[in-house]
Amino acid sequence: MLIRSGLGQDRPLPGLINLRVPRKFRGVRMREVSYRTRPLVFYTFAAIGAVITNAESVVIGENGQGAIGPACLPFADEWWFRSAHPAFVERWARFLTLVLDKSIQIKQPQLWNTKGEVLTKLRDNDSILGWEQTRSCVARPKERYSRHGCGICGGCLLRTVSAYAAGLPLSAEDNDFNVFAAEDIGHDRGGREMQMTPGERSLAVRSVAIMVQFARLANSPDGRSIVDREARLIDPNHPEAIQPKVVRLLRQHRLEWDAFMASLPSRSWIRDIVAEL
Repeated sequence: MLIRSGLGQDRPLPGLINLRVPRKFRGVRMREVSYRTRPLVFYTFAAIGAVITNAESVVIGENGQGAIGPACLPFADEWWFRSAHPAFVERWARFLTLVLDKSIQIKQPQLWNTKGEVLTKLRDNDSILGWEQTRSCVARPKERYSRHGCGICGGCLLRTVSAYAAGLPLSAEDNDFNVFAAEDIGHDRGGREMQMTPGERSLAVRSVAIMVQFARLANSPDGRSIVDREARLIDPNHPEAIQPKVVRLLRQHRLEWDAFMASLPSRSWIRDIVAEL
């Protein structure tokens, strides 16, 4: 099957079934064209692939922090983001079952594990080979100055904390900004030192704040109400069975974050940010 974007009528490969995915709509103003639309496309493509190949299920490998965290801590005045949230995934699977006229099963085997626990299991099962070649950075290549990652976005910070929790080696040369350093100084493509820009600083503060706030939810009054809300969404009939799982996830995240913070030097730009939160 040839999958293409747009609504054109051309058929460059007549021998294949053509699926055209609309990316632009006329006559209406698309007010939401950001990352929130991506899960709809990704999961639909995966479901189509499952139908074509007669696969038993679609597997989403997102860890619990990535699946549950964004719904617990919406940014600024944004709506709750639930791209890999089990409540959304289950509902979208039901919708796809109706559309494709075949049962679509979506599994999330790492839903109740932190990323640190996922990496630990891979390490213990001798399946960690090549992990250092993967990327978690959300920044474009030019924004990470030809490094493996920028080091300060949410993906990079969670990767660093998780790798530390799993006891995996971390190289200061992988990222542009080193979160274990005393100063928030990066290096340009020529290797010259450069100060963090205001935009980069804002990104770093947001990433650290999310990690700190998620760690604090475990023992906060707001945390209890958030746990109850998300548990009811995940399983409206048996929320009491989900609540302990969410709480355990929050506590495990806190343990890993606290261990990471304890590993930082006494003089640390990350510590300075945390002290201001």
